[in-house]
Amino acid sequence: MNAFTHPQTLTDPGDVEPVIAGTLVLMTQFQIQRLPCMIAKIGSNLELLASCPHLSPPFRTLCERLQEQWLETLHESQLGYTELERQSAALH
Repeated sequence: MNAFTHPQTLTDPGDVEPVIAGTLVLMTQFQIQRLPCMIAKIGSNLELLASCPHLSPPFRTLCERLQEQWLETLHESQLGYTELERQSAALH
């Protein structure tokens, strides 16, 4: 089961670039604001791109892998700590 949901598909090739651009902007902004809603939208967009027939298989695979990493980030934000904090706690 996937934590990201996206109700639409990219049926028009012209819709792909705006989704890619929006996702890159969100990823950049996340480094500044770190809002959980941004993680969800990034993951949703990556899921959408991973299933887009207008993108090459390697690019779709890249989106799938990135989506998995953002899913992990979402889980960490919901738990309230990061991998670094987990590693630090393991040392003590």
